[in-house]
Amino acid sequence: MRKSIRVSVFLTAVLTLLLPHYSIAQNLDNLSKAVVQIHAPDGTGSGIMFIQNNEVMILTSRHVAEGFTKFGVGILENPNRPAVTTFTALLHRFSPDVDAALLRVPLYMDGRPVIASDLRCRRNTTTFCLPDLTFQRNLTNVRRGDVVSILGYPGIGDNELIFSTGHIASVLYEDLNGTEMPVLFRTNATVSSGNSGGMAFNEAGQVIGMPALVRFETETATSLGILLSMQAVWAALESDNVMDNWEDFFPENDGLDPEMDPLYGTIPLAAGFVPDLSSVSILAGGENRIRTIGPSCTGYAATAPDYRLEWSGSSDLLYIYFSADNNSDDTTLIVRSPDGAWHCNDDAGGSINALNPLISFENPAEGSYLMWVGSYAEQDLINGTLYISELYPEEL
Repeated sequence: MRKSIRVSVFLTAVLTLLLPHYSIAQNLDNLSKAVVQIHAPDGTGSGIMFIQNNEVMILTSRHVAEGFTKFGVGILENPNRPAVTTFTALLHRFSPDVDAALLRVPLYMDGRPVIASDLRCRRNTTTFCLPDLTFQRNLTNVRRGDVVSILGYPGIGDNELIFSTGHIASVLYEDLNGTEMPVLFRTNATVSSGNSGGMAFNEAGQVIGMPALVRFETETATSLGILLSMQAVWAALESDNVMDNWEDFFPENDGLDPEMDPLYGTIPLAAGFVPDLSSVSILAGGENRIRTIGPSCTGYAATAPDYRLEWSGSSDLLYIYFSADNNSDDTTLIVRSPDGAWHCNDDAGGSINALNPLISFENPAEGSYLMWVGSYAEQDLINGTLYISELYPEEL
């Protein structure tokens, strides 16, 4: 009798260990059909496509859609091949407070109208279809240690749908629209750039969130993915505080404030200064996404200027450039000249690091030159040196 009890306990333990993996596998192929690749003019992200009120809609991260109103949508025609751009999506609405947006899918890429009923999954279907999804709107039962799985299109995945799984590492509650709720989940499941807006789901195949960003620590080579909870997504998108155009959303000057004191000081220089090369150590990057102040302006920069040059005298040329300490780091440069114009550069194509930025001024006007050094990728903070010179740098 004791032997039977031991066998029974052993089998129960084995089944308990196996059930989560079995459950995930059961739901994976079905859920994969709903995860799409979003093509915006400045890059790609992920989204969750579903049918609501007889319309085809897509949930995605606000920052994936930010600044644009029309998108290509890639789907898995074949689960073992890269996504194929098939639909056209339009901005429907977004939350100014939470990183969430809703797109509407009215057309195929060839201009044919989308009929939602034709895309519902039916038994034995052989064409692309959309499964019925269960969005979990109350997530107060989510705990550390819960299994969570992620589907999305990270940039390193070559347009393939990528699956990863892990656990909820922490749960962050905040007040949203007067209700205390879980807003963010941290996870050790792999999240990479391009996953934003994809699907995070539990063992029962219920959608519990969307990947929002990943935080990486170089020192320990570890990362944590940040998931926006589906409870927060719907609370934000179904509130009265939503928007449908970007003009009212973007801050003036992309959030850059020329009136603030420079973070790394001010230097007065006159034409013909010696020694020619002036430099200052800068930590590049910041919280403001740069995209509207002028052509070629991109990256993420701090609100206050990093540095200010007070220029005087007459010179043929003035060069301002930045060199990252790590040659693989990608930085951007923004300069506001004395006339109030914005000047930007991303990649100067130098021989040492082609990703370093440089801006040159012919017959530079006297006055204040305000400089911001940005990181190309969100959340990156990059050490390097900002240089000012009248001579073209032979090695950049």
